[in-house]
Amino acid sequence: MTSFAQQKPKQKSLKRLSNTSNQNSMQDRNRQLAKIIEFLRLYYLKNPDSVHLTLDEILEQCENLSLDSKTKQWLISEALPNNRRIDMKFFDNSIKFHYKSPLQLKCDQGRQVRTVLNVFKTHYETYDKQITVEDVQDSIINADWIIRRLKEKEKIVGYTGNNKEEVLIYNDQKFNLQIHSHFLKEWRTVPDGEITKEDIRKYLHNHGYIAYGKESNQIPLPNTTSRQRKQKPIIKQNQHIANQLEVYTNTSN
Repeated sequence: MTSFAQQKPKQKSLKRLSNTSNQNSMQDRNRQLAKIIEFLRLYYLKNPDSVHLTLDEILEQCENLSLDSKTKQWLISEALPNNRRIDMKFFDNSIKFHYKSPLQLKCDQGRQVRTVLNVFKTHYETYDKQITVEDVQDSIINADWIIRRLKEKEKIVGYTGNNKEEVLIYNDQKFNLQIHSHFLKEWRTVPDGEITKEDIRKYLHNHGYIAYGKESNQIPLPNTTSRQRKQKPIIKQNQHIANQLEVYTNTSN
């Protein structure tokens, strides 16, 4: 007869297999969701004015994508409605989906560059959120060509953000300084490879500047939390008859 101690490892292995099966099932669902979102993105880029589609209409146009009833229910009720790149609406008692681009760009074929530039300028003037290369690529069909044209004309500039994505910002020509080429040449020839942080700190200290930061010797500030108690003024009694008081001493022997 098999003991309970011998049956316990089998129960653990069955539980491990069940968890692995659930993980694989979730990974398959996420891959299917990614395929649907990519289809809707390309569908939108080809025709931004395209209509919303039901899930069945999407599956008819997607190649190599077959879903069971549970996965369809998961997509309709949870995955697609909660995705930030999907817009969901009700039409004739049917749930339909459409791609929602990061930048709402509506323009003719010949005015794409101007329209995208105006979006960059608006974001710059209103201090709106940063625009990445991926945002432009997910919003208009000729994104790479438009970005290259705007960079060549020095209308926008790019830099790498904290999350390693390239961020694009509007290049305000009003703040471009005209610097003499001779000064730029001399500036680039100044050697700085042998200058250390300690040399910079000593230079600032000798010229009366105080460096603030992690590496600086910060001066301790006075303790403002503990307040000294103010002494209350001593109230002297009978000041109004001070000139009438006399001192009596015992003069008797």
